[in-house]
Amino acid sequence: MYKIYIARQAIYKKNLDIFGYELLARSDDSSNINTLPSDLATARVLSEVFNQFGLDNIVEGHAAILKLSKRSLLEGVIDGLPRTKVMLELDDSFVDDDVIMEEIRQLKSEGSYFIYNNYTLSSNAEKLLPYCSVVKIDVKSADEFILQHLIEQLQPFKVKLLADKVEDYESLEMCKRLGFVLFQGYFLYEPQTLKSHGMETTKTNLIQLLKELNDPNITVEELDELISRDVTLSYKLLRYLESASVMVKSRVSTIRNAIVYLGMDVIRNWANIIALSSMTDKPADLINTSLVRAKMCQLLAQKVDSEDPNSYFLAGLFSTLDAILDMNMDDIIKSMPLSDNVRAALLNKDGEIGEILQMILHYERGDWDFVEDSETDAAETSQAYLQSIQWAEHFHSSVA
Repeated sequence: MYKIYIARQAIYKKNLDIFGYELLARSDDSSNINTLPSDLATARVLSEVFNQFGLDNIVEGHAAILKLSKRSLLEGVIDGLPRTKVMLELDDSFVDDDVIMEEIRQLKSEGSYFIYNNYTLSSNAEKLLPYCSVVKIDVKSADEFILQHLIEQLQPFKVKLLADKVEDYESLEMCKRLGFVLFQGYFLYEPQTLKSHGMETTKTNLIQLLKELNDPNITVEELDELISRDVTLSYKLLRYLESASVMVKSRVSTIRNAIVYLGMDVIRNWANIIALSSMTDKPADLINTSLVRAKMCQLLAQKVDSEDPNSYFLAGLFSTLDAILDMNMDDIIKSMPLSDNVRAALLNKDGEIGEILQMILHYERGDWDFVEDSETDAAETSQAYLQSIQWAEHFHSSVA
């Protein structure tokens, strides 16, 4: 069985809805961590991944962006993938090869979409730009003056501008001002300095709810009362439990019955998820990332026979609390009744839970060298990641 990792990185529209996902992959003999592997054996494995999980399930119906080598393009890695759902990244290395240029022309005539990757002042892009609908620019490596000059050069080509390596909200606002309409980077996971004062009460209420939900001394009666007094929370929780087929309908009529049947830890986990999902001023993908991390932590904990997979789940779920609440993680954790191992994982990535969480964060970024050094099984890790994506999507559709 071939060892393969596959992950996705979101590309956002101006309103921070998802435009598409860049797919990152690596197998045994891949030399470039951000290039889709080009050998035929790996292509077959990737094809199996797409067939097993469905490309639409991996990218949730959005565009799939693939970064290609020249050889992978000629070897037909994308054969069988829907042209209207896949965008292919190109760069200067494609220009000086007549065979490749002819293949690009043919693919364009068949409806393929192309992104010019890493456009700079020294790019030899004139031959490729007519085939591209999007141009990606690394905004971290250029100042505002250079970015303006690059944008002026691109105006005759009528392309959409994609800002890459947007690391904070300040950079995001600058890029919007310059005319970028698509954005890629990790700004979403950073606390936002400019906050909406109208949401402060909501965030205060959320912190209080999370504190009460995760009180280790809470009784069944207190948990029942806490959830039941929040009409939206109790309704969405019961709705999910029914749709997920985890309980027979006769037993899901009340929160108390759900607690007795499934246990307090399970119900607390779902209540935590639904409570976080109530933060409507935050992009949906931020909450979705919390869910994927939580489930992946839990699945990998089960693989190592952990006695407490719920703590792994909670650490993954709360790993974005600083970005959701626009607060320092230290200040959040101080006020939360969390176990020492979950605290250590969230604050310093310490302990067994912290090691798993740290590996998942590197996995998301396509840092395969770090993932391999963690000695996690490649097949199990990739399987857990893809299963977690599907699980999160099912949750959203169940409570929508």
